[in-house]
Amino acid sequence: MALQDVSFEIDRGQIFGLIGPNGAGKTTLFNCLTGVYRPTAGSFVLDGKNITGLSEVKAAQRGIARTFQNIRLFQEMTALENVMVGRHSRTAAGLWGALVRDKKTSNEEREIHNKSQQLLEFVKLKGSEDLLAKNLPYGHQRRLEIARALATDPQLICLDEPAAGMNPSEVSGLMQLIRNIRDSGVTVLLIEHHMKVVMGICDQLAVLDGGERIAHGPPDRIRNDAQVIAAYLGTQH
Repeated sequence: MALQDVSFEIDRGQIFGLIGPNGAGKTTLFNCLTGVYRPTAGSFVLDGKNITGLSEVKAAQRGIARTFQNIRLFQEMTALENVMVGRHSRTAAGLWGALVRDKKTSNEEREIHNKSQQLLEFVKLKGSEDLLAKNLPYGHQRRLEIARALATDPQLICLDEPAAGMNPSEVSGLMQLIRNIRDSGVTVLLIEHHMKVVMGICDQLAVLDGGERIAHGPPDRIRNDAQVIAAYLGTQH
């Protein structure tokens, strides 16, 4: 059983952390929420609407974006092109528009280009527009993946271990970026093993272990929860 009776609510405008030992079910929950897996029971409700079992495309159109543990950029495309691809779910032009290049399509392409440039500036990648994704430093690739997710205009962005592999300076910058995302009106659901990040920016935390929720509350309470400490460090017999 990957997940069993896991339940929590995220308030609009929160940074909500999902933590737990390796194999606790955190990424599985992300995959169910974002349409990669179809849950066998239970439901997800976003802004009063049931979104359970939607495809990845439909989940994005309903307002859920995500990043991945392992970076999944289009490595042979530029930074700008990667973000423009992320904007696809909010566009209307079809094959006919692409062929005839009518005014509506041209205006839409201009909007995509401008919005993507704005997002690159938002994640502090201004000046990297024409660089291939594969040539960006690791920390910048992480930021680029976040920009591509933001291009879908999400209500909720799900970040899967965004601090993995970052140095201390990059981690501090990431924490500020996540706060900026929240301040822009996007709710954040965060999986992260880096406790400085989790305890430093999250409003609420849910802790999973063995596919079950073992704790839920603000960081100060979770930090001192005996069951959480046992899940991470084990118990002495």
